[in-house]
Amino acid sequence: MNTCGRFLGIVGSYRKGGVIDTVVTGILDAAASAGALTEKIYLVDKHVEFCANCRECVQRPGSERVPCVMHGDDDVDGIFEQVHAANTLILGAPVNLGSANALTQRFAERCIGSYYYPWGKRYPVLRDKAKPRKAIIVSSSAAPAFMNTAAFGSSAIMTLQTIADLLGAEVVETIKVGLVSEREFRVPERSMKKARQIAATLAA
Repeated sequence: MNTCGRFLGIVGSYRKGGVIDTVVTGILDAAASAGALTEKIYLVDKHVEFCANCRECVQRPGSERVPCVMHGDDDVDGIFEQVHAANTLILGAPVNLGSANALTQRFAERCIGSYYYPWGKRYPVLRDKAKPRKAIIVSSSAAPAFMNTAAFGSSAIMTLQTIADLLGAEVVETIKVGLVSEREFRVPERSMKKARQIAATLAA
């Protein structure tokens, strides 16, 4: 019987086998070696419609996420089912033009049903503030890793943190890979070592 929980990786990068995918896979492999069950979602393979910002889903009160009233037949509800079955999430996205790439932003917007935000309110509030799962954030950038913050004009990490909140997860670790500016880039071993250590700790 598995006692190490379930790890779910959500890869927001367009490139399979790229930096984000490599780090997320390294975490999942280390977790599996420690006895955890693992799954991986490539957002690029999923049917995720655009949020129309109709705000219908955020009008209804209650503690449970409200599914999209316009696009309930795409893959977003299925992704949430996998999220709810997981103990640990690995959320990965690269920096594009100073923010998380469009694919990740598209998914983030479709998570809005986890907010209660009726007309007339100035800001949204989480329907359920409990965070029953953990999250590891993974991001990459052409700039040095330390510059992948809002202070340097990058909001990718903030977007991933928001997704974690909307998925009911507490961010416990962030892995940033910088200087990804070569066509053939190899993830530094120190980053992979950190990824494996984090996974082993959480799986234990």
